[in-house]
Amino acid sequence: MVAMTVSGIVMAGVMSFYIQSLKSMYASDQRIKLAGQINRFSNELIVQASRSNQFILFKSATPADFDGTNPGPDANNSDRQVMADVDDANPLHPAGDFVVFVYYEIPKPTNQTQHRVSKVEGYYLDTAQPGRPGRVRKVIIDLSASPSTDSIEKILTDNWSTRAVFTTYFPLVRGLANPEIVDGTPVTGTPNPRLFYMSASRNVIITGQIYSSSQDINTNDWRTYTNSFCFNITPRT
Repeated sequence: MVAMTVSGIVMAGVMSFYIQSLKSMYASDQRIKLAGQINRFSNELIVQASRSNQFILFKSATPADFDGTNPGPDANNSDRQVMADVDDANPLHPAGDFVVFVYYEIPKPTNQTQHRVSKVEGYYLDTAQPGRPGRVRKVIIDLSASPSTDSIEKILTDNWSTRAVFTTYFPLVRGLANPEIVDGTPVTGTPNPRLFYMSASRNVIITGQIYSSSQDINTNDWRTYTNSFCFNITPRT
């Protein structure tokens, strides 16, 4: 009986150590996964910013927020989120969940009066409710075979369900940036956080919280690990 009791105590200790070791290995694996995802995301957006010819910020990837039907007072009849000059010293800064990088046909053909768009690449937070976690998705519209002089709103609207190619970049992310202005209207109360924040006319801050687990869902327990990220890019204009 004594031997069995001692053996049981030893086995319980061994099992406890084994379980803790598995949890530590799992935690390490998820942290490495998170770090790699954040590094990949930041590097890709930095490259996009350096190579593209224009960037545009929209409130979301919901068609009503990028098809030109909900223009802001300072956005030249477009749905674009722009800084509002309340006064020269204190502009209001917008945030959104959909950033678009625009590539022009370079060099511009001599018979064209303006640059034509050859490609559009965008990143957006796909969530059913603003401010809640969702997938980060990437969309590419390749117009290199027939560059367009249409507005970005029209290009997105006309090609969203036909020519656009979508991929899921991250399974679960939550934006953290709080806007000061949305659709040209100053924000009051507690705004829904967004993924992209325009801190200056040529500077965008990307800030959010990424989730990682074996199932790539938020389990609200030790199986889900999170990490926050914040970096900025300065796209060409």
